[in-house]
Amino acid sequence: QTDINDNIKKLILRYNHWIEKELLTIKEFDTYLKKLHRYGCSPSRFLVISAKISSIIFTEKYFMKRLNKKDIKYIIDETENELFQDPFLRMINNLSLNELIILIVAAKYDKAKGKAFNFEIIYQILKDLKQRDTMMIVMDKHIYFQSYRQLINMNFLVPLSNVNKIVNTS
Repeated sequence: QTDINDNIKKLILRYNHWIEKELLTIKEFDTYLKKLHRYGCSPSRFLVISAKISSIIFTEKYFMKRLNKKDIKYIIDETENELFQDPFLRMINNLSLNELIILIVAAKYDKAKGKAFNFEIIYQILKDLKQRDTMMIVMDKHIYFQSYRQLINMNFLVPLSNVNKIVNTS
């Protein structure tokens, strides 16, 4: 078990070094990220962009290999294409980071348990995550509650009191 953990840690260090050297120091990529920032890209959008870039660089073609300008251009173009074509990504574009976290936790809970949830369940899961991950920052409860209410107002989440109304009108 120790050997496996040591190997995982070594791979993570190598990967982080590779990301810094092969991606983050490339002028074109740096310019792209600065452009997104200048245009007021939301935190949730940066999270989605990071996920898209990760999905590209985790392929055999790019993973831990030297990247040239053509590779960087392809990664940026693919990211842009996906961001402007996927309707789900357009929907979550303007969510705050807290709203995005709550939405992910709620979706994961719903999928895993198949049960109804409420704000208290979501907040308890966030606190449990904090205990397992010391790097995670858990905000005050009222901040998450505001985000939860905003997700309901935007129809990302449906309160239990409205579920029957939605089912009956379908």
